[in-house]
Amino acid sequence: MARVRLLLLIYLWSDTLQFDDLGLDRRLLSLIAHRGFEQPTDIQRQAIPVVMAGKDLLASSKTGSGKTLAFLLPAMQRVLRSKPLSRRDPRVLILAPTRELAKQVYGQLRMLTSGTTHKAALVLGGENFNEQAKVFRQYPTFVVATPGRLADHLKQRNVSLSGLEMLILDEADRMLDLGFKEQLDSVNDHADHRLRQTLMFSATLDHQQVTEIAAGMLKSPKRIAVGEAERLHSDIEQHFVLCDHLDHKQALLEHLMNVNVHKQVMIFTATR
Repeated sequence: MARVRLLLLIYLWSDTLQFDDLGLDRRLLSLIAHRGFEQPTDIQRQAIPVVMAGKDLLASSKTGSGKTLAFLLPAMQRVLRSKPLSRRDPRVLILAPTRELAKQVYGQLRMLTSGTTHKAALVLGGENFNEQAKVFRQYPTFVVATPGRLADHLKQRNVSLSGLEMLILDEADRMLDLGFKEQLDSVNDHADHRLRQTLMFSATLDHQQVTEIAAGMLKSPKRIAVGEAERLHSDIEQHFVLCDHLDHKQALLEHLMNVNVHKQVMIFTATR
């Protein structure tokens, strides 16, 4: 009975946990308060203490759950509170599957690094390779990158990961679905030392390739799953419309656009 009460107290305490309770640096708390974040989300409550304890993490949470701050805040904490393993190599590397997601992560990271001496670099495919090589020579503390372009820079020896302290894979399942396993293996090999901490975030922990790559990249990771991966978003309404042929589909689409008021519409097609 005493154990049940203890577990209940722990649950109630974690459910009301505030950013002040997480042991974050006062500079981070000031930035969080300035941005209007009043209390951590579920993924932040559960993940931040694990990461700050230095453990590897395998986590899943749905879009909009606040997972970006769940890894950026403890990464900033580490950079602010500890000495670097290397003064020339990046301390934190964040990989994202797409340019759009990488830009979003970089935007939040810049908010946290403002007012500090720590530089952040954004390295994306499709942009000037030589200019990116120059950025690496400025020794950024943080690098946010897409895996293909970072692997290219590793091949050209434009960047070293020998002193990397944290490797963060955001939406690892999408990176694997897009065929980036070889590039992720390359990053893992270049930063293969016992002091590296690895965080892996995925939409689901039931993804076979995620399970396989996690086994090779993470050391006794803590597993966190927030929300049900299979559960639909409550604010999404879905309709299935049957069509007889292509002309009928076109007519139905035009009808739906005319009878409903939409602020934004996205249409996916089979070809360009």
